[in-house]
Amino acid sequence: PTEPVVMRALDLVCMIAEESVWSANAGQTPFDDDSHPDIDFQTAETAMLFAWTLRTLGQSLNAISPRIASRMLNEVRRRVFAPFLAHVDYPFMRGRGVRPLAILSDILLSAILLEADGARRSAVLKQALRLLDQAIAARGEQIQSLADAAADIGAITDLCLLLRKITRGEMDLTPVYPTPDWLDELLFP
Repeated sequence: PTEPVVMRALDLVCMIAEESVWSANAGQTPFDDDSHPDIDFQTAETAMLFAWTLRTLGQSLNAISPRIASRMLNEVRRRVFAPFLAHVDYPFMRGRGVRPLAILSDILLSAILLEADGARRSAVLKQALRLLDQAIAARGEQIQSLADAAADIGAITDLCLLLRKITRGEMDLTPVYPTPDWLDELLFP
């Protein structure tokens, strides 16, 4: 990447890191509760943005300063990983709310791409996989809009493809997900 691209990405990372709230902030509060910040689809997508940015531009950002990567990881830990491991009351953890499968997929992939501490990464992965399994099993119990259903199905499809790639085919869920009834749900709402 060119220097202007890297510098623009760095500017955006800095602006996002300084945001007081990453969630859609339905309560319109100026700041998150530090011990229990909101985690919603927007928060999970922001964590993914940081993860993919570091994955694609990490060397260029580290050439500027090694503190950039650590700041990005610390923000995701503080706003996503730590509360995800500490609390069990987020709606997406019960397969409820808006786009629970997409949120869980984003958290899982963010941990794979971003988390440097093996024990913390393992804890996030175990919990995310367990909750994904439960949310998939309970999927028919909640009515979603077409856009939300498409986002969840797309997230699971992407997750399965990326897990197959990451594990070099050892974990291949692509023949299983998405299921034919999920696709029927999109085609024939």
